[in-house]
Amino acid sequence: LHKEAELNRRARKKISAYDFEPLSIIGRGAFGEVWICRHKENGEVVAMKKMKKKEMLKKNQVGHVRAERDILAKAKIPWIVDLKYSF
Repeated sequence: LHKEAELNRRARKKISAYDFEPLSIIGRGAFGEVWICRHKENGEVVAMKKMKKKEMLKKNQVGHVRAERDILAKAKIPWIVDLKYSF
């Protein structure tokens, strides 16, 4: 029962940017930066895009950013990266 409760607790835990260790920056853009990060628990290496929300709002680009997120989440094409997390 203890192991089952532990698994259920992990499944309910919300993931955040603080669950990743930044390794190096690989790009900068108009709204933020792209970092290579490692997940602290399982060691998975991912690219994380950190964006400045104030800049997106100021330049009225929220719709474009949401469209990009939706495309990455739904695309199942080998040459387009998979969206693993969004927060």
